[in-house]
Amino acid sequence: AILYIGVFDKIKNVATLIEACKMAREQNPRLTLNLVGGGGACEQQITKQIAQNADWIKFHGPVYDKQKLMQICRENAVFAMISKSETFGLVYLEALTQGLPVIYTDGQGFSGVMPDLNVSLAVNPKSAADVAEKLKTALANRKSMVNDIRKVDFDEFCWPNKAQKWLSVIK
Repeated sequence: AILYIGVFDKIKNVATLIEACKMAREQNPRLTLNLVGGGGACEQQITKQIAQNADWIKFHGPVYDKQKLMQICRENAVFAMISKSETFGLVYLEALTQGLPVIYTDGQGFSGVMPDLNVSLAVNPKSAADVAEKLKTALANRKSMVNDIRKVDFDEFCWPNKAQKWLSVIK
């Protein structure tokens, strides 16, 4: 299963993600998509797409309970957020902490964060075909990607550790 967490607006590009999953399902009809979140300017369009594909898309709505969100993450195989633009995207790191390889937009916020580890795949957010291919690649290589996720030092991204590094630089 593929997981998306976020708002349903044009920048987050959920409609293209749904189209990519539909394409990937041609070779893997068991593929499903879990959507967590909602709201945003595209909510009506996305809700319509969900209704048209209710046999393989599950809409969870907003989930604020951290334990429930963690459980949803762990029930999926890959996290995908193919924003047209992105700052950093903390949700990518959060997905990685739950053992999910991530699909992200090439050249945007998460790009280059872990270049030496096979934990993520970059996509062209304008190409549903590229996204579909990368989804299939991530699913096929999930085991090795999860092994690399285990090598990530998440302490490196912890705010107190970052603050300590900056304090030592300033001193």
